[in-house]
Amino acid sequence: MSNMLLLMQYNNALEMDKMVNYYLITFVIALICLVAMLCTYEMNQVNFFILASMVLSVLSNAGYLLIALSHNVNEAVIAKKITYLGGCFSPVFMIYLIFAICNYRMSRKLKLGIMLPALVVYSMACTIGYNDFYYKDMYLYEFAGAKVLGSTYGPGHTFLYVLLIGYILVQIALIGYSFARKKVVSRNNLIMLVAITSINVASFLIGRFINPAIEVMATVYVIDGFILFYMNKKWKSYNVTDNIRKLSERNEMYGYAFVDNRMRFLGCNDKLLDVFPWFALCEVDEYLSNNKESGDILKLFEQCSKTGFVECGYEISDKHYECHVETMMDRNKCIGYMLEMEEDTDKWMYTKLLAEHNSNLENFQKELEKKVDEQTFEISQQKKQIDELYMNTVTALS
Repeated sequence: MSNMLLLMQYNNALEMDKMVNYYLITFVIALICLVAMLCTYEMNQVNFFILASMVLSVLSNAGYLLIALSHNVNEAVIAKKITYLGGCFSPVFMIYLIFAICNYRMSRKLKLGIMLPALVVYSMACTIGYNDFYYKDMYLYEFAGAKVLGSTYGPGHTFLYVLLIGYILVQIALIGYSFARKKVVSRNNLIMLVAITSINVASFLIGRFINPAIEVMATVYVIDGFILFYMNKKWKSYNVTDNIRKLSERNEMYGYAFVDNRMRFLGCNDKLLDVFPWFALCEVDEYLSNNKESGDILKLFEQCSKTGFVECGYEISDKHYECHVETMMDRNKCIGYMLEMEEDTDKWMYTKLLAEHNSNLENFQKELEKKVDEQTFEISQQKKQIDELYMNTVTALS
């Protein structure tokens, strides 16, 4: 009986604190994603923006948890200001991330111009508790065991909606343009960016209609964290390729092409496009086999996947190229293959002419030896005839 009573009390406690548990779980999951990100972090621009977004997600979810555990309005107000870090600045770093992934150039002035509205709106949010410009008539009430900060919005709160709508429109415009025009951008990355933007837009709209005591954004930050962590893991492969590609662009003498370990196109430089113009029709993350003209090159990559290295010559029209196909590794794991081509027509022609000359010289030497052998045989036959005639003459005289 006592065990049943304890169980009922435990269930009642869980029921009463279910919203606190909700905020605690979302905070812990967001924190785990951040720790996992830090354990595999490699410094580059894309990963920095992903890391910043995940830090903001953890801070925001910590703010939601602190509001749920607050004892008075002052504590809840401080926690609310923490949540606005994610609300104001997460869209900023998402735009930065889109710029980086889509290879758009972003000057310092543009970065500042994107960040400035968020700083202005956050400074407005920091006035909560000091005046009625952003929040007024604040009060604390309880919902499902968690404290909720209730309030009447002041005129300054309208700027948050303008800010979020503006940032969302910018994200949609950048991603849409990349889908339409930029074949060098991974479609998988664009799809994940679309997923994050769509989830944020949907949550923004849903949050306006459901119970305001439930913060949907706590769950959204967790979902965004999973997607961002996957993007970080995926981007590591692109980052290795990107570093090699940057090195290849510095060397205009060589043509380079890259595929992943599933034979999907990752990119090439301009030098290779001069040799194989059909590469311009390939989209990043598209299977190379989808292009009908890729047969010979695809065979080289497939051969490299079996042997680890391929070296051969390739002749196109009146030009000859020396080809090398190598495996791209990341932490002892194959992530793709790199084709390197160098035009060596002059060297090849010289080698070819030298081979032909040596062949002609060898044939001439064989013919000369044959003639010498024939003449030597004729001379020996004549000498034999002379010797026979001499012997016959001597015999006749005797």
